[in-house]
Amino acid sequence: MKICILGNAQSKHITRWAEFFRDRGHTVSIVSVREAKVDGVAVIVPKIPFTRWLRRSESFDENRTSHFAVYLGYAILAVRIRKILRTVCPEIVMSITLENNGVLSLISGFHPTSIHHMGEKTLSVRSETSLLVRLLVKRIMKFGDLFQTGDTAGILRHQELGAEPHKIVINNWGIDVSQFAPVHRTAAMRERLAGDAEH
Repeated sequence: MKICILGNAQSKHITRWAEFFRDRGHTVSIVSVREAKVDGVAVIVPKIPFTRWLRRSESFDENRTSHFAVYLGYAILAVRIRKILRTVCPEIVMSITLENNGVLSLISGFHPTSIHHMGEKTLSVRSETSLLVRLLVKRIMKFGDLFQTGDTAGILRHQELGAEPHKIVINNWGIDVSQFAPVHRTAAMRERLAGDAEH
């Protein structure tokens, strides 16, 4: 399968997703405004104006919403991404986070798109206080084909914003402690985990 990820190629979260799919035989590309090298993965960096605003740590923080260049830059970036997607021809697009790459997915109009939210909150504080960002996120909920969130609270928040329940799945953060229940404490499991450690 050809998978294209929209996200920061310098982020460990993004590279781990890319490596996960690469190691399973998929053809993976990352479209990122930040350059990086990921073995076996094509990193595509669109040439865009206004990068000094777009490369801040947040997409829509309080210091940048007054800059018209930010919104214009996102519109131009989405057009570039649309062209890239037509060239790459992926079978699925993954957008990591709602409020930046989710917006780019929305404007580029590619389907199917899976949108993954990072962290325990569905929206940032800025999304709660900015009508424009909130409207964009609500539109993304109608646009996306699959949403991943971290917990049941995230599911409820997605539904509140208009996502259809059957499109939402939980991508658990942390470790499933049920795997450490007594029923799993077998000799085979000890050998698998410990190996030759006792020697």
